[in-house]
Amino acid sequence: MKKSPSKKITKKALESMPLHNDVDVKCYIGFVTETHRDEFKVLSENITGLGERMDRRFTSIDEKLDKHEQILNRHEHILHGHGKKLDVHTDMIGRVMIDVEDIKINMREKVSREEFNKLETRLVSLETIVFSYRSKGKLKS
Repeated sequence: MKKSPSKKITKKALESMPLHNDVDVKCYIGFVTETHRDEFKVLSENITGLGERMDRRFTSIDEKLDKHEQILNRHEHILHGHGKKLDVHTDMIGRVMIDVEDIKINMREKVSREEFNKLETRLVSLETIVFSYRSKGKLKS
């Protein structure tokens, strides 16, 4: 790219420029003002329309956020109920574990079915002996 030579305004060029009178300047400013007034009016209408669209959009977003907040509050309530149930179940499991431990300990002290049958047979034979002695009068109660 070539650089354009810089133009310096010389005193001679400045003196040769035409001077505008007040009427010309006022007329030009009036024209520019009218031209830009219409453009500013269009711009203002566009901005107003954009603002209204943004307001509607924000209102829509606010409504959706309110609905989501309600849903989250319901879920929080449900989860709170689950927490209570979980606490109850934890207590129940704790009691069951204690009961199972008691059963384990007590089972060590119990006799098997076979041992029980032997003890029952011995008891029957002893009772028979005791009753036979009582009936003969040899044993006093």
